[in-house]
Amino acid sequence: MNNSVQQDILSALDMVVMEYHGNERFKVIGEAPDWFNRKCGLTHSTDLYFKPQKHFPFLENFLTDALDLWDKKSERQLKSGFWIETEPSGKEKALEATALNIKTRPMLFIEPARFSYIEKHKIIQKGRELQLSFKHKERLEAVLRQAQQDLEKRVDARTAELSITNALLRKEIDERKQAEKKKIQLATAIDQAAEAIMITDTLGVIEYVNPAFQYITGYTAKEAIGQNPNILKSGQHDEAFYLKMWATLGRGEVWRSHFINKRKDGKLFEAEVTISPVRDAWGKITNYVCVNRDVTREVMMEKHLRQTQKMEAIGTLAGGIAHDFNNILAGIMGYTEMSLYDTPEGSQIHRWLKRSLLACERGKALINQILMFSRAEETEQRPIYIKVIVKEALKLLHATIPSSIKIRHEINNETGVIIADTTEIHQVLINLCTNAIHAMGDLDGVLAVTLDNVTIEADDAKRYIDLSPGDYVQLTVSDNGCGMDADTVEKIFEPFFTTKKIGEGTGMGLSVVHGIIKRNNGLINVYSHPGEGSTFQILFPRTDKPTEKGIDETASLPTGKEHILLVDDDVLLADMTNEMLTSLGYTLTSCTSSVEALDAFRASPAKFDLVITDQSMPHFRGTELAKKIKQIRPDVPIILCTGFSGLVTPAKAHDMGIAQYVMKPFVRREMAVSVRRALDASRTRPQRE
Repeated sequence: MNNSVQQDILSALDMVVMEYHGNERFKVIGEAPDWFNRKCGLTHSTDLYFKPQKHFPFLENFLTDALDLWDKKSERQLKSGFWIETEPSGKEKALEATALNIKTRPMLFIEPARFSYIEKHKIIQKGRELQLSFKHKERLEAVLRQAQQDLEKRVDARTAELSITNALLRKEIDERKQAEKKKIQLATAIDQAAEAIMITDTLGVIEYVNPAFQYITGYTAKEAIGQNPNILKSGQHDEAFYLKMWATLGRGEVWRSHFINKRKDGKLFEAEVTISPVRDAWGKITNYVCVNRDVTREVMMEKHLRQTQKMEAIGTLAGGIAHDFNNILAGIMGYTEMSLYDTPEGSQIHRWLKRSLLACERGKALINQILMFSRAEETEQRPIYIKVIVKEALKLLHATIPSSIKIRHEINNETGVIIADTTEIHQVLINLCTNAIHAMGDLDGVLAVTLDNVTIEADDAKRYIDLSPGDYVQLTVSDNGCGMDADTVEKIFEPFFTTKKIGEGTGMGLSVVHGIIKRNNGLINVYSHPGEGSTFQILFPRTDKPTEKGIDETASLPTGKEHILLVDDDVLLADMTNEMLTSLGYTLTSCTSSVEALDAFRASPAKFDLVITDQSMPHFRGTELAKKIKQIRPDVPIILCTGFSGLVTPAKAHDMGIAQYVMKPFVRREMAVSVRRALDASRTRPQRE
């Protein structure tokens, strides 16, 4: 059968024949009817492929079964049910489909349904119902789509609301985290604060203390919590002090004051205290927070500063009077001493002169004590064994103290070496022991002196001012006398302060002791209570330097025949020194003017073996005159004498080339030894005619 006839048959049958080509694609065999082309939007081209399910929704499930049939190469037919399709023009058409394999070719036939009018009517009616159902379904789907869109909008709106809520919640969480972080930081800061922090309830019961509280007060948190702050009471404040404090806190105000509190071990400490009310959200006071700052060391430093300022004031006073007073004493002592040599020993006049000389020595000692407060005053410090000085001083005291007082001493023979002036250390011990003897009076008493080596650790050194950790020699002087109250202890090192009656003391003893100890980088502590005696504890730094052998000055006075140029603007002193040295065999040329002395030396520099000059003179000071003389003749030895000089110390004088430095007033032996030392140490002088 040719294609034309085949096409005519298919056209007459109004049938569509299609071959399946895989991938859900079909190709029309022959020419499809017009209704099919209209439905599918196809042309009469035989080369077109299409997917029927896109245009015939009813076929979707049928084609699934047909594909299974074709895959199995089955020879049977597969019939579809009837379905109604609506053409673009609105015309309805009942269709049915047949799937089969023709010689293994998968074929699909779609043709108008063949049924009676009644069947057709039923089918059409059923199709309409299905169409109506489908349209209803479409409407439902549209409603569902709209509902879905509305739901999505509500979800979007709710999501936006939730996003805002989440953002606010995150912000609140962040703020809470920051607040918690600040609380942790605050708690950490309180725990690590150097100040003692205590929180109480409104009745004053302790609810919290930080670690510094234990360090300052000695009470652990376990011991303090539940207690009243009264555990720190020292008894140094009266009841009115605490009533005023509670009255201030009761008004809701902050209380600030200086407290003297007591540690757990009984020791007192001073604190700057601030007590603040803590209020809740309604303004009601719920707690009190108390901050204690330990200012014990600061108070000690303040007292130390005041003491230093007083010492400086005394030094200024000393500088103003020492020179003139020493010049006066020098004349009295010099002439008195020379008078003794010309007075029969054992005579009344000889005894009077000795007492006069003793009075001058006391005056000299008093001025020396005052001068110790001057920064310009220097002493001969060298390595010494303090145990030797202590033993000598105790031997001296044994002969002078009342029989009612016993001396007990514990001296470690292994006590180390210190750097100090022998005379000053002797003076320290005599002063302390003398005060202890006065404190015990006529009662049976015990004077206890101990000397030993101690080591101060770093933690112990923090309790004191100007004390470094290290090795020390500890000297302790104790008595069981009347003791002192706190106010007296604070003042005992002040110059001219004394508890003795008029005529029994100058009030300079302990001031001198304090000055000597400070000058030797030492420390002095006082422990005393009324009726319980007193203890003075002194620490001197130990050294590894070897001690020096002392010079024996007990031999006869050294003499000489050298020529000395003497310069002193005080005529009395110049004459006295002239006579003193002449009696020792020396030849002297005396001048009362520095200009006159310089001219004399310039006129004949080789004539003089030694120059002795006062420091404070008109025209040229002693140091200036020495410099001019050295320019003329560098090898000449020079002795500088002074009653007091704030500009020149022994060390500075030595650096200037001065051979000897002699303080006024001086005795005959002192001057004789100084002259001999200067001459013997000088270089060989040129030959003189």
